[in-house]
Amino acid sequence: MVKLAQCMRKHGLATFPDPTATAPSPRAGLGIAFGGPGSFIAVPQSMMQSPGFNTAAAACNFPGAGKGGGARPVPAP
Repeated sequence: MVKLAQCMRKHGLATFPDPTATAPSPRAGLGIAFGGPGSFIAVPQSMMQSPGFNTAAAACNFPGAGKGGGARPVPAP
């Protein structure tokens, strides 16, 4: 998860969030949350809609990133 966050930042998303130890609570503006016991990432909807998100997602093997580079929302556990 840390490597994913670092990769996304390296590919132009300077404010991509670091993983956290606890699952995020549902809130307005949350685009996607994923992870497992002890490591979660919550990405704001606004970031997912940013111009560089799909390119970074494809380069970093972001969960849900398809061959076209798009990422599909993955529900939080």
